[in-house]
Formats: sequence, C-alpha cells, structure tokens
Amino acid sequence: MPIIEMKKVFLLAHKQEKEKVFDLLHHLNLVQLLDVKNEKSWDEFSSLLEPDQPGDSAAEYDERITMIRYCLDFFQRHFPVRKSFIQQFTGAKLELSPPQYNQYVEDLEKVQEIYESCRRLEEELAAVRNEETHHLNLITEFEPWEPLDVPLEAIADGPFTVMRLHISTNDNLELIKTRLDEMLSAFHLEVVSSDHEYAYFFFICPADQYQLAQDIFKEKAVTTASFPGIKGTASENIAISKEFMATIGDRREQILNRVETLLEQRLMLMACYDYADNEYKKLDAVSNLARTDNSFLLEGWVPAPVLADLENSVTTNTETAVIMSRDPLSREEVPVLLHNQGPADAYEVVTKLYSTPRRSELDPTPYLAPFFFVFFGICLSDAGYGLVLSLIALFVMKKLKLGGMGKQLLKLLFYGGLSAIVFGALLGSYFGDLLGLPALWFGRARRRSCGCFCCYNG
Repeated sequence: MPIIEMKKVFLLAHKQEKEKVFDLLHHLNLVQLLDVKNEKSWDEFSSLLEPDQPGDSAAEYDERITMIRYCLDFFQRHFPVRKSFIQQFTGAKLELSPPQYNQYVEDLEKVQEIYESCRRLEEELAAVRNEETHHLNLITEFEPWEPLDVPLEAIADGPFTVMRLHISTNDNLELIKTRLDEMLSAFHLEVVSSDHEYAYFFFICPADQYQLAQDIFKEKAVTTASFPGIKGTASENIAISKEFMATIGDRREQILNRVETLLEQRLMLMACYDYADNEYKKLDAVSNLARTDNSFLLEGWVPAPVLADLENSVTTNTETAVIMSRDPLSREEVPVLLHNQGPADAYEVVTKLYSTPRRSELDPTPYLAPFFFVFFGICLSDAGYGLVLSLIALFVMKKLKLGGMGKQLLKLLFYGGLSAIVFGALLGSYFGDLLGLPALWFGRARRRSCGCFCCYNG
C-alpha cells in the first residue's frame, strides 16, 4: 500500500544505556519520537515516572552552535560562498568522507578561539566603519564653509561682539538683511557659500544687539552652525578628513586579510556545526522521555515493515533495552508515510505539495501520476525541449546525491521530459519548426507561434 502502516513502540532501558540507545535510533532513523508527557499513557505512568531533562551538555552544545553560526555568518558577509545555479536549485550540501568528518569534529574545542577572533575582527571593522562615517559627515558639514579663511575656533563670542555662523534659505536671505538694517545699528553679514536651497553666512554684531538679531533669525527660521572642539579652518579640516579617507581602505583591507586567514576553518566549522546540532537534538530529545532513578521510557512511531529490524538492532546492540509495540488507537494522530513504488514515487512531490493524506484516506499519488505525465507532455509537446529537460534532470541526479523531495522532483522532471518527447514526436515539434520533421500522428498544422500544443490551430 502507498500509505505505510505505523506501529506505536515503547522502549524501556537502563539509564546507563541512554546514550547508546539514542545513537542507535539516530543512526537507524526509523523512529519518530513523541513527548511522553503529552501522551495519554502518561496518566498511567505519571505515578511511577518523572519527566527527563536534557542536562548541562545540551546547553553547552547550544552555546557552541551559536558561536559557529556567528562565525559562518561573519565569513559569509565578507567572503560569501557563491553557489552554482544547480546548487541553488537543489540545495546541495558539501560531501565529506568519514575520516575527514571525524578529523574536523576533533577540532570542536577550537570553536571558542575562532569565535573570539571573529568577534575582535568584527569590532575592528565596526570601528573603521564608524570612523569612516564620522569623517564623511565632517566633510559634508565643512564643505559649505570651505571658502571661509577664518579658523573655526576664532568664531566665538567676545566681550563686545558676537560672531556666529548661520544657515538660512535663499528666499529669506534678503528679508533678513532688510530686517537687520531696520533693527540693528551695526552688523556685518557675509555669505560664505550657497546652494540651490540654502545660504551659509558669517554674522557679527555688537553683543548688546545680538538678542534683536536672534529674534529676527528665529522669525525667519535661521539655524546656527557650530563646531565645538574643532580647530583650524574648514578647508584644513576637510583636508584632514580626506587624508584619513585615503588611508581607511588600506586599514579595512588589512583587517579583511586577517579574516581571510581564518577562512581555512570554514569547512571545519560546517562539520562541527552539523555534529553539534545532531548532538544537541539527541540531548534535547531527552526532554521527551520519562525516567525513574535507574531507567527511562520513550514512545514513538515506527513503520510496521521495519519494526522487526528495529527490534533486532536494539536487542543486538543493547543489554537492557526492551521494545513493546501496538497498533494505533482510533483517535490517535498517526504520522503518514507514503511509499509509492516505480515511477509513481516521483509524483509524491505533487501530493505533498498540497497535503499528505490522512491515515484513513486514499493516497492519490498512483492515480494522479499517469494524468500528470500525460498532461505535462501535452503542455510542453516538443521533443527537443523534452530531451533537453530529461538530460538536465538526469545529469543533476548523477552529479548530486539527493534524497527525499529533491530526488523526487528531478525524477518528475525526467519523466516530464520523456512525455514531452513522445507528444512532441506525435505533433511533429522538434525545437518548434527548427528541424522540420513530419508528425508521427497528427497532420502538419499551421502554428501561430512557438510550435507547442497550445499554439496549434488545426
């Protein structure tokens, strides 16, 4: 049957064999663990058992995972790994031999050191970025005052006069001058520079009259420009900032060179990430268990055809583990596992795209497969394009060792290409009209565009 029968299993073992049992279950990948506390059987066991806890090791692995993820993200930001089109399409992963993997995992203790190095380098890069932003802002602020040949620290209030730098809109500048002429007995206003919107001017007047000027400035929305702690003219400060900007690229390059020396650890970090993630999941799965002082209990679902293999493996590799199984109860939510054989297996990806049927429902995959095959070919209906599609799908399947839905999708495309070859030959379409070969079944018909089935007019 396409929908595989499931069995609920209960595994009881001594606590000293917990790690061995979890390694075995992880290796076999046959059991979907359940949280014992959420199952109806917990009412029966709660007086005898208590929930298990992952322990401190899980927290340590979680911390390592966080460190590794930070390092890999840091590398990816500055030296991204470029995936090929096929890798982007399939999500292919790196392949390591068992000796390589074990060698990398032995370096798990180096993660802390690499993490600290990445942190320091990112702080240095952030400092460089902040300095760069600071000097760019300074240049922007100083540029309107560049023609002013007075040192900025000299523009200050004295005992008898007030000197300030102000900014106003061009439209208001003449009105401001007129109002100052009316209200002040003496002042000097000199426009330093202007752009399409604003005028930047130097202003000086007697100290006892500046309040009158300030009232006018407030009325006309004039702002004050100040540069506390800055010495020298605006042009001198612009030169200093530009000199810094000329060297900041070298500083950044030096830091990135140090980052590049750490890239040789990227593959090791990827392997350690997978290892730590697997170990964390195994330890975290302990929270699904129940335990006594000396034993533990787990529940899960197992495909019925492999139950005997699971029982044999557990019995052979452990000394205390005992497995019991039963059929699902009527109201239990049972996981659904599809298992279609032959070409129909490829079309499971279409079924899963919408929804996996329930245990009590019919699996539509064997019934939709022939219709999908036929209508895919009818829609494409070109032998040339179908051949290309099948060859590409076959090449990717051979090139990349994929499993699950990725493999099923490639098989679906392969069969779709075969269907397109059949219907393309029947309709006489080989890359449209490129080859000009006769149709095997339908007569030659006038085509409106590309030559596919949808474009036939006969």
